[in-house]
Amino acid sequence: MGLSTIIIFSFVISLDVISAFPQATNESAPVPVAPVTAEKVVADGILSLSVDLIRNLHHAVKGENLIFSPLSIYAALSLTYLGAGGNTHDEIGKVLRSPTGSNEIEKFHKSLGSLLESIQSRPERVLAEVTIANGFFLKQQLELKPTYLNKSKEIYKSEIQKLDFTKQDEAVAVINKWVSEKTQGRIPQLFQDPLDPDTLAILASSLYFNGRWNEHFYESKTKNETFFTGVEEITTPLMHNEDAIPYVNNSSLQFEAIALEYDGKDFSMGIILPYANQSLSNLTENLKPEHIKQVFDEENCISIDYKIPRMKFQSSFSLKDSLSALGIQSAFHAANFSNLIEAVPMKISDVKHAAEIVVDEDGTTASAITAIQLIPLSGKVVIDPLKFYVNRPFLLAIYHRPTSTLLFLAAVHKPL
Repeated sequence: MGLSTIIIFSFVISLDVISAFPQATNESAPVPVAPVTAEKVVADGILSLSVDLIRNLHHAVKGENLIFSPLSIYAALSLTYLGAGGNTHDEIGKVLRSPTGSNEIEKFHKSLGSLLESIQSRPERVLAEVTIANGFFLKQQLELKPTYLNKSKEIYKSEIQKLDFTKQDEAVAVINKWVSEKTQGRIPQLFQDPLDPDTLAILASSLYFNGRWNEHFYESKTKNETFFTGVEEITTPLMHNEDAIPYVNNSSLQFEAIALEYDGKDFSMGIILPYANQSLSNLTENLKPEHIKQVFDEENCISIDYKIPRMKFQSSFSLKDSLSALGIQSAFHAANFSNLIEAVPMKISDVKHAAEIVVDEDGTTASAITAIQLIPLSGKVVIDPLKFYVNRPFLLAIYHRPTSTLLFLAAVHKPL
């Protein structure tokens, strides 16, 4: 059975792709055991979320292309986790695979922040470009709790911006501009429709990746060939190369895989191909984190003649149902975000995600954005305005702004 879709993961130190690839043979070496560090706990949490989501989302897209960024989703959820309390905090923590206990949770956030910085660091030998940004768009009259504000800025480098969500078109334009800038114009528009005027906040996490192949493909070797979708045969350009590269043959789950390095070798693309008699659906249903690790931990390089397709596609969808199925439920209903904003009951109305990718002879460009929308828990939130009651003697001035000229000044003791 042929492939029914192409699925792309983007996470931590590699860009993992499930794609078309001709079958080969060989057995994989055992996966090395790495020491458990705080950063590894976070990386494993991202990988586990990746597998959870691919299983859920692949079933939902029913044979269509799918791309998402577990790292972007994980970062956005972690920003929400930072402001959650009670059962909402526990549910999000379980999905993130966060440790329990206040000290361990504090270490979790710092480790993720450190991980995000490490991914973006560019040693001289590494030419791949990675940019991660976190934004917090907050209703004008609201104030974040000082602890949340400080940690969000210090750990996650969040950019805080106040918006008037009642001016729906303006608010959407500001957020879409931020998204476009952070993804280098690759995702120009996340929100197409006006936002709910009762919106209290939008938490957003973006990811941009641009890497050139360590061993590039020659365009002269790219040929139009048959690609089996599982439903039909189509003709698509297949890029061709031959090199000694890491290879895995997993006979238990019945897939083969290779890893293609980007310049500098810190980032790789993993291509996981089910056996010819297996479906991609069966692979995603049974995929485990250790299977993906196996692709990138493999150190045994063998000479392989390989072809992969040029790719260009995007996905845009809501994660609300998927996250609910994974266990985040109270956040969408009886939520507790008491550590985020003082005395304002709120819930998540939606979690939007968009991602895109281009793969050609030169390398790969990919970007993603996750946006979490917070609205009042029930009905409109009435925010008490600042009180300014002129009920005692006062000064009055009439002023011309363009010329900075004071026309009248008065001291009022008895208004009438």
